Amino acid sequence: MMATEVHDRATGYRDAAAPHWPDHEGRRDADTVYVVRPDPAIGEVISAWSNQRRSGFRPRDRSMTVRVVGFVILSSALVAFLVGLMVLALLALVHVRPDPVLVYPTIGVLAALALTPLVTQRPACNYLGKEGVHDHFETLFVRRDVVVRFADVERLDVTEQAASRDGQAVTYQLSFRGSRGEVVASIAGTRFDRGLWAHPSPHWVFAQAVIAHWAAWERARRGRPAERARP
Repeated sequence: MMATEVHDRATGYRDAAAPHWPDHEGRRDADTVYVVRPDPAIGEVISAWSNQRRSGFRPRDRSMTVRVVGFVILSSALVAFLVGLMVLALLALVHVRPDPVLVYPTIGVLAALALTPLVTQRPACNYLGKEGVHDHFETLFVRRDVVVRFADVERLDVTEQAASRDGQAVTYQLSFRGSRGEVVASIAGTRFDRGLWAHPSPHWVFAQAVIAHWAAWERARRGRPAERARP
């Protein structure tokens, strides 16, 4: 497997010593910084993307910001309602009758503080190299790298599936398969192409760049049979 956890290569977004490459759409931003270095296995870097600059995280798209804020507000209200009922019921058992006007706002604020880490931006960056790809992402509990060397891959399967009834959310997965058909690594994400929540997806742009570069690399490999035997 080429998907591996990484901790020792983390540098933090304020380390601006790394080179600056064009992003996957060919644009350059000298302020871009990367939380991890590109894995040497992918060869010379062609393009790269990071959600961080020297000043911190890049601002979210407006529709994404609305979605995040809406999630926190609605979730906090639901949690406040359910927990508030439980609290009032428990206090009623001991003959204490607090004012619900105070109980629900207090629980709502606490719920919002607890839910905020779930939607807080976390470091992410990815690289497209001449010989492979490197995708780094972090969640609340996990930091992982997916490193794929094209020489270890026999084929690339791309799957897409609607993740919502209205078709706004689409999940995608790039599955890199070895000589026996086994999945050696995969790159996945969700994009919102249309509707009220539509917004640009930098990771989908990366995935499209990977697909295009793999196709070109595979055509070149088929034109050089001897390359297949290289370690």
